[in-house]
Amino acid sequence: MSHHRIAVLTVTAALALDVVLGALYSLVTPRLPLWHGLYCALANAVTVGGDVTPVNGAGYAVQAAECALVVPLFAATFSLFTSGLTGTRVAAAEKRIKDHTEARLRHHLKGAASDPQN
Repeated sequence: MSHHRIAVLTVTAALALDVVLGALYSLVTPRLPLWHGLYCALANAVTVGGDVTPVNGAGYAVQAAECALVVPLFAATFSLFTSGLTGTRVAAAEKRIKDHTEARLRHHLKGAASDPQN
């Protein structure tokens, strides 16, 4: 499976879990609308800090789950995209170097075969 495919699956899992935790946060926080719970979950996932501080144990548990689960998934996504791009570029550079080296070797061997001293 390619880095790109794994990264897409990882970010999909992160977003799905973020939505679930955002909805749960709005349920356990008094007077917090669903849209605001989703916003807090996303803000917590990408900046580690929303604008609504937990007010009870359940809120703290949801925020802790957000930090422990979603933040690493987002980080893994960016890592996978970056390493995939790097791997592609390194492989292309290796191919160019190999092609150049083989061309030089063929040229060298061709010159040695036509040398009358051999």
